[in-house]
Amino acid sequence: MNAKTIVVLLTLFLVAFFVMMATGISDLWKNTLIMISPIVFISAVILVLRDRSFEYPELKEDEEFGYVDRPDLRH
Repeated sequence: MNAKTIVVLLTLFLVAFFVMMATGISDLWKNTLIMISPIVFISAVILVLRDRSFEYPELKEDEEFGYVDRPDLRH
């Protein structure tokens, strides 16, 4: 999965979580979401950090890391 998909799924999880907390859903569902939320968040962070779907250009000789998307900050 790429980072955008993970962020969308995490957002849907949070929306469902808050809707269930605001409505009269049974405590079993609320407690289940509370118990699995650390697993969901930690796995989402790990997956986003390990995402390699964007190809960054290789640096040439004698180049240092800089901002790729900001031409005014390039040297």
